[in-house]
Amino acid sequence: MPVETRWMIEKRICYQRIFGEVALKEVTQAVEAAALYAADGRPPVYFIVDVTELQSYPPLASVLRVMPHTSPPNVNCSVLVVHHPLLRFMGTLLTQLSGMRYHTVVTVHEALQFLYRRDSTLPTNTQIRGGDAALSSGENSTQ
Repeated sequence: MPVETRWMIEKRICYQRIFGEVALKEVTQAVEAAALYAADGRPPVYFIVDVTELQSYPPLASVLRVMPHTSPPNVNCSVLVVHHPLLRFMGTLLTQLSGMRYHTVVTVHEALQFLYRRDSTLPTNTQIRGGDAALSSGENSTQ
């Protein structure tokens, strides 16, 4: 399945990787998984959504129909990791229409740096799982 969802930092930062050829069914599954993780998390919960390996996706109108139109109450913001300008535009549009706070970056490492600057309550010196972020959360290394 071209969607992977897991905790990067337990109950605080959820990492979703959407890759390959994605059909509307997988988008729906990703939205449902995100809702479950948001409900299970410890507020404020953050999402890092990595679409750097996305190859094809359903029409925007279809995606809009399955997206929530409000952000779950304990989700603070989502960080979209994207390279392609068209995907960046579509991601921005989708997050704005869903009422979520969002930020776009080019790497997962940048996403983590953004979140750590934003929230001093995130645990430090914790091993981070997933993405291109093979570092400890307390580190300030660059890739």
